[in-house]
Amino acid sequence: MAKIARPKVVTKERLDLDAFPENVQVTLRGVAVAARDGVLALSVAAGLQVIREMMQADLTRLVGPKGKHDPDHVANRHGSEARQIVLGGGLVDARRPRARSVDGREVTLPTWELFSARDMLDEIAIGRTLAGLSMRRHRAGEASMGDVALKGTSRSAISRRFRRVTETKLAELFGRDLSQLDLLAVFMTASTSASI
Repeated sequence: MAKIARPKVVTKERLDLDAFPENVQVTLRGVAVAARDGVLALSVAAGLQVIREMMQADLTRLVGPKGKHDPDHVANRHGSEARQIVLGGGLVDARRPRARSVDGREVTLPTWELFSARDMLDEIAIGRTLAGLSMRRHRAGEASMGDVALKGTSRSAISRRFRRVTETKLAELFGRDLSQLDLLAVFMTASTSASI
């Protein structure tokens, strides 16, 4: 069985919020089509446009404005690639803008790292499963998001996430160092409070 790499956890604190523009433009034409499918679909369409704008702002901050030559630049734009970001309980197709440093190394975009981090998928899979939703019924727990198709919501994908998270949590639980814990004092305290 192939090993699955543990996803990196990226927190909001790693984003430089001052680097983003105060205003983001959302095209009403693209959002209006989604409005027919309800508020969630409208929110998803607007949110995906905002994420694209944030990634472009991130890229401009790291590389510089598009079309303007800077002799002191440290990185260059390097096109984009088809990838996926996390949305609710699944994955959605997205374009990841790329940049390379002058010496040829890939430059990471903090915005992309935040929105592509898959730890939220694990939490949703665990939450739904512990709430009693079976692996084959996970799709029933999703709401309609208009034209946006969620991926990674198959029974096997949910099962793999659940298994990976529970294995990790059990390894953490059983791997704890108990040498500093006075088990007799814990037992005595528990038995004393139970008898009261």
